Amino acid sequence: MSISANFPNLKPSFLADFANSQVLDSRITFSRSTTAPYYDGKTSVLAEQNLVVYSQLIGGTGWTYAGANLTVATNATTAPDGTTTASTLTATGTSAQHATNLVTNTPTSPNYQTLSVYAQAGTNNFVQLCYGVDANAYANFNLSTGAVGTVGSTATATITQVGSTTWYRCTVTTQSATAQGFFLLICTSATATRYESNTLTTSINLWGAQLEQRSSTTAYNATTTTAITNYIPQLLTAPINAPRFDFNPTTGESLGLLIEQSSTNLQLYSQSFDNAYWNKTNATITTTANIAPDGTQTMQLYVPNNGATIGSGTNLYKSVTLAAGSIAISVYAKAKELTTFTLQDGSGNGGNFNLSAVTATNVGTAVATITSVGNGVYRCVATIASAGANPYWFFYPSAGTANGYNGIYIWGAQLEALAFPTSYIPTTSAQVTRASDNASMTGTNFSSWFNIAEGTIYSETSAYVLNGTNWCISDGTSSNRILSGFDATYNLFVSANGTTQAQITVGSFTANTFGKVAGVYKTNDFAVSLNSSTVGTDTLGIIPSVNQLQIGGGAGNASNSILNGRLKKFAYYPIRVTNAQLQALTGT
Repeated sequence: MSISANFPNLKPSFLADFANSQVLDSRITFSRSTTAPYYDGKTSVLAEQNLVVYSQLIGGTGWTYAGANLTVATNATTAPDGTTTASTLTATGTSAQHATNLVTNTPTSPNYQTLSVYAQAGTNNFVQLCYGVDANAYANFNLSTGAVGTVGSTATATITQVGSTTWYRCTVTTQSATAQGFFLLICTSATATRYESNTLTTSINLWGAQLEQRSSTTAYNATTTTAITNYIPQLLTAPINAPRFDFNPTTGESLGLLIEQSSTNLQLYSQSFDNAYWNKTNATITTTANIAPDGTQTMQLYVPNNGATIGSGTNLYKSVTLAAGSIAISVYAKAKELTTFTLQDGSGNGGNFNLSAVTATNVGTAVATITSVGNGVYRCVATIASAGANPYWFFYPSAGTANGYNGIYIWGAQLEALAFPTSYIPTTSAQVTRASDNASMTGTNFSSWFNIAEGTIYSETSAYVLNGTNWCISDGTSSNRILSGFDATYNLFVSANGTTQAQITVGSFTANTFGKVAGVYKTNDFAVSLNSSTVGTDTLGIIPSVNQLQIGGGAGNASNSILNGRLKKFAYYPIRVTNAQLQALTGT
């Protein structure tokens, strides 16, 4: 069939091209009483960054000694990650600075910089991190007691023990406009002056240097010849009563108007796994470890304890008071050293997820899915049709080595009493409900383009679950309506005065895949085509009396009729097009 030969030779009297315009027609009334998340297809934020090259060859390739006052053995001792990649730095005894340094392309404007390095006492207990030029951008650290010593007036500093090891991650942050490049020094005490000169002959171990253009450190990212600067698409928040024109965060495809029913995240502290609310077995949580999908530094690092057996015995879990029924449990995850995990309810139904292979395997009666949201972060979901009462949100890594360092990033836990997942709903100390999206037209906004005698209605939609409505033209009740649906029962349904006039099915939608459907109405003449399928017809029935349009919902917008998906386009032609034209409208 030639689409150009059969396409209707007239313009629609009403066209809502949501995907291309990303604008709501002024005649459409939209409401949603809460905020809600979406992607705008263009906004991204800084994610992983390490401006240090050869970050695990400290003092070696690419690094410079301060004079000949230091000897360095690279790949000399066991690093925090269990590999033999840490350097041992030994002072030579010369009266001078015993330091290694790196010149980096850091900004000269007063933007934040955070320098971090893993340090372990050798025969010396003190290390200093300092920036170049600014005499007050430095900090000392005691590697015996795990304490921060003297800190310069333009800097702040932290020290964090790595699990149960004798390694510490030392950080120093400055907003100084003149801090450029940095030095790592062996010093005499925790109160040493900046860039101290001494006659020490002692040693320290260093590994994993990182420099970031932000106000606090994130998880370490190893480099070799090239610095790392990654960005992540930002999950934005639409204000109350603002429509969401959603995009695929990884492909940039415009997905149109997002319409969802109301839903509640029953899981508390959805971004705070360190909170006592969450039960943790043989595992620890590191906060502010990485950049989350919403652009905040709230993604946390889940680390099984050193020596623990990876599996269900190193877990994170919490039960929720809930009657038995369908649930959807989900979490955002990003691989670090660990790449596989299981997410399930208390009965063992859920999914096995591989963040490296990007696969999701069903476990028990669940259906598991994995979806990229950019920069190696995936939303992992397990939908369980018949979970027991008080179901568990249960997470554990399923393979790897537990050394107190290896881990996996997680964020955004969600548990919904639904047979499908909806967009993320952040929580703290209480459950949170996201209200439903409602888009409609009434009065002259509707009647100005609608022909009661005959017409053709087209839409292109994608839905999470195949049980809902693309659009509904009605009198506000289910007694008089013309609607397009995508469950197994109908693609076009017409009722008048409470009596079914037409109910036509020509095919089925595929979940999360856009489908094009067009239907026509005229007295004793109803027809529909889906994705250019053979036209289905019904030649008996009257046209109902109607006065309004509901976009992505049915009459009254009951929860079981809402789209729960995205609508790229809605078009209305004030005539009954031919069947050939109907197929052309829904073709590729």
